[in-house]
Amino acid sequence: MPYFDSTDSEHKKLLPEGIRSDSDLANVAAESEADVISHYTAPADDTDLHTSYYSINTRTCTELTDDNGDSTGLFVWLRGYTEDPADCTNARFAAAMRSAIAAVIAWRHYQRERNPLHATEAGDAGTFSGFSYRQDAGNPFPPAFERHLQNYDTRRPLEVL
Repeated sequence: MPYFDSTDSEHKKLLPEGIRSDSDLANVAAESEADVISHYTAPADDTDLHTSYYSINTRTCTELTDDNGDSTGLFVWLRGYTEDPADCTNARFAAAMRSAIAAVIAWRHYQRERNPLHATEAGDAGTFSGFSYRQDAGNPFPPAFERHLQNYDTRRPLEVL
């Protein structure tokens, strides 16, 4: 069972009405969920997994395993994440995860309806003079989509150089 079930009417309520009945909703939902999880997935080094006794910032993560139960060396840096959503005991995390996935589904639907590169066409009185290109054309996630999971994100913050 996925975090976002495209057949669940409660989950579909998170989407705009026009998207809820899309024929490829199940595929887009599965891909979006995998991409959200992948966004928070990274390998860990020894300092990540062995925090000292005096550490203020204990970072939690979930180790991913393959079909045989063997370690993949990758970790999902989200507090409350479980590989099997049926095992997730944190209802707020599950709701936040569904919201993030729904935002990505809606974004991808919106992107599909638009020309992926052109933001505007310029020209005088019907003459063509050029295009301006969208800055978000290649972005797989909507702006600020991380806000849904920010309270559960345990990745190391970017350090200032």
